[in-house]
Amino acid sequence: MQPAEAADSYFPKGATASAFAHNTSSTETPLSASSLSLDYPLSPLDREYAKPEEELDIAEQLAKQPTYWSVKGWVQRSVSASDRPPTEDAETRARKFEEAKKDLLASFGRF
Repeated sequence: MQPAEAADSYFPKGATASAFAHNTSSTETPLSASSLSLDYPLSPLDREYAKPEEELDIAEQLAKQPTYWSVKGWVQRSVSASDRPPTEDAETRARKFEEAKKDLLASFGRF
């Protein structure tokens, strides 16, 4: 038995696009207006918010410490994290390496 189309053919002979389309009983699309209102909340710009009970003091708000996840808080943490101890001069480093070398050689001699 031989296939009707060539082995390298992606689409069968005589097939139409309507034959591959799904038959649905509803004419409503998944993103219609009625389904959007049920499945998705309003965007923040479309919501109605209650008016603040008291007047906001802008200077007081700006004087507060930034929250952990704010950009200003991230900048402050990154600046403080980059504080490194002062580097040693070459003579001090060489002296420490010589001391460590002597300790290693002394411990090797004990074995």
